Amino acid sequence: MSSISSDLTYTMSLNKELPPILPPREPPKSKHSDGHTPKTHLPYAASDSMAVITTLRQAQLVEAQVISGASDIFAAQKGHDTFANQLTTAKEEHQDTLKEDQFWYDLIDDTDSILLKNKNADKLEAQIVEGIPEYLRGLVYLKTLNVRYKFNKDHYIALLKKANGSESVKSQSKYFETLDLPERIINVLKVYIYYSCEITSTRNIQMEALRSTTNISNIKAGSSSPSSYVMHTLKSISHIPGLEDEEILFILVKLDKLYLQSLKDELFYKINRALEESENELFLHINKQGILFNAFYTQFLMKLYNSEGNKNWHMKLLDFIVFEGIDFLIRMVMYIFDLNKEKLMQLNGDELALFLYSDVFLNYPDIDFAKVITFDASIIIFENEYNLAKINSIGNNSNELINLRETGNDLRLQIEEMLSKLSTLQATHSEIQSLNESLKNELKSSMEQRESLLRTKAKLQDKYGNLTLTENVRNAKHANEVIAKANLELEAQVQALEKSNAVLKEKVASLTVT
Repeated sequence: MSSISSDLTYTMSLNKELPPILPPREPPKSKHSDGHTPKTHLPYAASDSMAVITTLRQAQLVEAQVISGASDIFAAQKGHDTFANQLTTAKEEHQDTLKEDQFWYDLIDDTDSILLKNKNADKLEAQIVEGIPEYLRGLVYLKTLNVRYKFNKDHYIALLKKANGSESVKSQSKYFETLDLPERIINVLKVYIYYSCEITSTRNIQMEALRSTTNISNIKAGSSSPSSYVMHTLKSISHIPGLEDEEILFILVKLDKLYLQSLKDELFYKINRALEESENELFLHINKQGILFNAFYTQFLMKLYNSEGNKNWHMKLLDFIVFEGIDFLIRMVMYIFDLNKEKLMQLNGDELALFLYSDVFLNYPDIDFAKVITFDASIIIFENEYNLAKINSIGNNSNELINLRETGNDLRLQIEEMLSKLSTLQATHSEIQSLNESLKNELKSSMEQRESLLRTKAKLQDKYGNLTLTENVRNAKHANEVIAKANLELEAQVQALEKSNAVLKEKVASLTVT
C-alpha cells in the first residue's frame, strides 16, 4: 500500500488533470444498543472547508457501531441524562464564569448537534484555540466522543482486581514500575490492558493485525504493551480535572478505537498532497533530496504527539483531535513545515535529513493554534485520488496475476532442475564423506604407528646413554691402573737413585778424610 501512496504523489504532481469529484464519503451507518439509529445526520460537500468536513465526520464516526458498540464489560447507555447533574453542579460552582463559558455549556447541552448542522466549525475552532475551561473539559470530551458506557457485570474495583490477576498485566509489572504516573492512573492502564488483551481477545487479534499493517501505531501484534499513542493519550487525559477513574478508561477506549480507524497510507497521501499544494517549492526541494516521505511521517507524527514541550499545547492538540479526528494532524504538519520553510530550503542532502529527523525540528515551547487553523486542504479531492488509484491498482493486479502465474510455472521448472542438481550434489557429498572417513581412519592408524615409533626411539636413546656411561667408567679404571703401575715403577727408580746417591756421598766423604 505504501507504494501506492508514493506513486500517487509523483503522478499527481506531474499530471494536474484531477479526477472527477466524487460524492463525499457516506458516514458509517450505526445503531445504538437500544436498536435506534442515531439522530445525527450531518451532510457536507467537497467545497466545504477542511474544518467543516473533519468535525462533521468525527461527529458521525463517534456514533458508529464499530466505535460505540458494547463489549463484555461495557454496555451502551442511552439518553442524555448522563450529564444533567454534572452540568448543573458545574454551573452552580462557577457562577462567576457562567457567561464567558456559555458556549461550552450550550455545546454540552446540544442534543441535536445544532452547532455542527449549521457548519459553525470556524466558531468552534476559535473557541478551542481560546481554550476549553478546565472544569468543563471532562464533560466536553464525554459529550463530543459520545461516551455512553457503564459497567454491566463488574464495578470498577472488582474489574481492577481481575486485571491485577491477569497474565497480560502481570507480564508488564516491570514496565509499570518505570512509569512516573499516579497509582490511580496506572490502575486505569492495567484495566485497559486487561480489557484490550484478554476480555476482547478476538477483537484484539484483529485490531493488533490492523495496528501492525494499515494503521498508525507502534504496538506489536500479540503484545500486551500499550502503544505510544495510548500512553500519551492516557497521560493527557489524566490531567483533566473532575473525571472518575472509569470515565478516564471510557475516554481512552473511545480515542483508541477512533485511532484504529485511521488508515496510515491514506493519511500520508493526504499530507503529501496538502504539502504539495500549499508549499510546492518546498515539497519538490525535499523530494529531490531523496527523503522518503512515508518513512519520515511515521516518525514525525509520533514525535509530534510525544514531543517534550508545553503541556498546554499538547492538551490543545488532543482537544482538536477529539473534535476533528486524526486528520487534524495534516494541518499541524502544514503549519510546522511552513514555520521551518526558510531553514529547510537552505539545507541539502544529509544536512536536510538530519534536521528533519532531529528533535530540534519539533522543539517548540508553544504552538500557535490560531495560525494552525488557517491552513486548509482539499481532503475530499485527495481521498478521491487515492481511492481511484487504489481501484486502478486492484484492476492492474488481475493482469499481474496472469504474469505471476506464468512466472510461477517457470519457477517450478527451475525448482525441479535445481532439485535434480541437488540430488547429484548429495550423492557426491556422500562419496566425499565416505572417502573422508577412510582417510580419517588411515590417518588415525598412521598417528598411532608414529607414536609407537617415537616411544621405541626414546627407549633406545635411554639404553645408548647407559651403555656409553659404562664404557667410560671401564676406560677410566684401566687408565688409573696403568697410571698406578707407572707410579710404582717411578717410586722404585727414585728409591734406587736415593740409595745410589747415599753410596756416592759415603765415597766422597771417605775421600775427603784421607
